[in-house]
Amino acid sequence: RELDRRFPDPPLTPAGQEGVAWALRSWAGGPFFQTCVGLIFGTDGEHVPKEFIEDRERLSGRPCDVGAMKAGAPMMMDQWRAQAGWIEERAASGAPFLLGDRAGLADVACVMPFWFLRSGRRPAFEMLTKDMPAALAWMARVDALGHGTPTPREAEAAVARARDAAPEPDLPSTEFEAQGVAVGDLVSVAAADYGSAPITGVVSHVSRQRI
Repeated sequence: RELDRRFPDPPLTPAGQEGVAWALRSWAGGPFFQTCVGLIFGTDGEHVPKEFIEDRERLSGRPCDVGAMKAGAPMMMDQWRAQAGWIEERAASGAPFLLGDRAGLADVACVMPFWFLRSGRRPAFEMLTKDMPAALAWMARVDALGHGTPTPREAEAAVARARDAAPEPDLPSTEFEAQGVAVGDLVSVAAADYGSAPITGVVSHVSRQRI
């Protein structure tokens, strides 16, 4: 949403399909991604550094049971194929990208579980997608988008730029919100996904989609 606000042409979510794009993003970053985690950790978890597992446990607030994921890995393969099959069906519809002729939020979000499995367990990826030519062709088109043109910057310079930048004016807030939250209130918010660490602060903006 912030990228579309700052750079609206072209939008990441096609007009009239914002809800579809966000639903795909929520699914791809939630159930589909968690299936990937179970599959990769279940087949290779003993090789994952202990420090990384501890970091994920702090992020999610729950233990990372590699043994349980190992036992569930065969079922995760079935679940991964079922979900990847939806992308295969969509990619076979004729449009080059999931929501039309231009890549956007839906493609960026949905390609990630494919990329994650391909990067972590390529033999499994190739086996699970061998009858999904449309999805693989779509993935190749997303791969071809590249990663833009990043400019290297030393950490100290990045921090200094952020420190010295003038903040933008606050966006206008809506007057009605279900919980009665208003600008100036002290609140604590947390994401609704697996990264649930709370953030506490004073509200500078509140609306239907943001706080």
